[in-house]
Amino acid sequence: MSSLATIPTALVTLILCIVGPVLLSMSVRNELRARALADHGAIMNADVTRVTIDRDTDAGERVAYSFVIDGATYDGANRHLGHGDLVLARTLGRIEVRYLPEDPSVSAPTRALTERTQLVAFFLSGTLTMAGLALLGSLAMHRRKAGRWWR
Repeated sequence: MSSLATIPTALVTLILCIVGPVLLSMSVRNELRARALADHGAIMNADVTRVTIDRDTDAGERVAYSFVIDGATYDGANRHLGHGDLVLARTLGRIEVRYLPEDPSVSAPTRALTERTQLVAFFLSGTLTMAGLALLGSLAMHRRKAGRWWR
């Protein structure tokens, strides 16, 4: 136990106990958004404004789109489309999107493949949080036994 009780371990613990819950809250927010879109979102066709390679992730290509509701233009982007849907988006220059009537700025392509991404995000954020809590417990036990947080 005492070998874990170091300042770098304390810093890693602090980072994990912050990053894990932040990622978890983002995952929950995205899941609630997806459920709201699925439950009461309206569907319309949007103009594809750009299809680009997404170099920040291994997700492939990002499709950007825009649509008009009551004279206001709303923009969106998504990197969770299957290959066939990307080909259609490029070919037709249109994509079917679902938006929230009460807040059209919240939208997503109707065929976005996000379930796997959400599952990975929940698992990753939960794992980071649990690792941080386990390290915190280890440090607390060391504190109780040795009378200090680290050696």
